[in-house]
Amino acid sequence: ADALEAVQRQMAEVYTSWQEDPLDSDRNGRLGMHLSVYGKNSAAEPLYRRAWILAPNEFRWAYYLGYLAFTGGRTETAIDWFEQAQRLNPDYPALGLRLGRAWYELGDFKRARKALMAVGGSQGLRAAALYYLGQIDLLDRDYEQAVKRLRQALVMDPEASRIHYPLARAYRALGKADQARHHLALQGSQMPLLEDPLVQELKALERGARPYYISAMEQVEQGQYQAAVDSFRLGLERDPDNHNAWISLSRALYLAGQPEQAKQGLEQVLSRAPNKVLAIFLLAVMSDGAGER
Repeated sequence: ADALEAVQRQMAEVYTSWQEDPLDSDRNGRLGMHLSVYGKNSAAEPLYRRAWILAPNEFRWAYYLGYLAFTGGRTETAIDWFEQAQRLNPDYPALGLRLGRAWYELGDFKRARKALMAVGGSQGLRAAALYYLGQIDLLDRDYEQAVKRLRQALVMDPEASRIHYPLARAYRALGKADQARHHLALQGSQMPLLEDPLVQELKALERGARPYYISAMEQVEQGQYQAAVDSFRLGLERDPDNHNAWISLSRALYLAGQPEQAKQGLEQVLSRAPNKVLAIFLLAVMSDGAGER
């Protein structure tokens, strides 16, 4: 009930803000974000478009238009918007994966492979890229390469149980029945981790987590560290895959005088996302403070 009330209050605030200046790019985009996470895509899309028209160099609105189109099954339109977003910010890490998936859905495996191969070494993206590259290898009947890539994806993200099924298929095609049975028994529905800060921001809205995060950051600024810990935890109950929020919770725990719990939280983040630089840095700060040079 508290979460629902917080979401409704935030939605009302965003709508009121938009009414005050409907020609402001950010206000249109923010209202579009709130509408899209509650399935009101037909209302969200024109707001995203208006936001982009008002600020054509703003990467996030082109990206959200691509994401909206892709999740709505309009893959060709999604590619157009993702390519527009790529021209604005070619270094956004998740873009190569989004484009690769879109080309994969259209059956253009040459372009899909090129986009996926360009995905960087971020563990939060690389495992997903290898998963789709392995699927393309299966379709190309390059079973040895499929096994190599899918096994590497599992090493990077061992909790991604969805990888086991195509890996079992590749082993079966190679005549390795024991390995195929082993992985078939381990198959599940958990997809590889896909770190995408902009989409994560949407999901935080969808789960009603964002109001708690906002409160938590304000509480940190006011020195109310234990209250911030409680707010971050409430948000993470609704948004458990948000690594940035876990890092912020760990920082609040440290400031609240709970360094051991803070350390455990940061180590938990790094077990799933080893390249989270802020988590590594904060662990170094804690070690320095404890005299562990």
